Amino acid sequence: MYEAMDKDYVLQTYPRNYVNFKEGRNATLFDASGKDYIDFTSGIGVVSVGHGNERLANAIYDQARHIIHTSNLFLIEPQARLAKRISELYGKDVGVFFANSGAEA
Repeated sequence: MYEAMDKDYVLQTYPRNYVNFKEGRNATLFDASGKDYIDFTSGIGVVSVGHGNERLANAIYDQARHIIHTSNLFLIEPQARLAKRISELYGKDVGVFFANSGAEA
């Protein structure tokens, strides 16, 4: 059903593999029949943080209750705090650049 819907309504810019993932836990995805797959693709264009992580889901929920997204043209407190933490972990005096994609990087 969803495969036909996808073919009818989603622009087919590249070939698809019609596995329909229904759930994920950490690096494992499960399809509608319960078959498990190791997620080596990390979700194209995003950083893999695993699936079904309750701590991450709660952090996203807490942030979404306030602001979902704002442009880098404005001060973003969590971004500034994360940049400071990354710089500290790196151990050198560096600036951090946040980008939407590898094209920007």
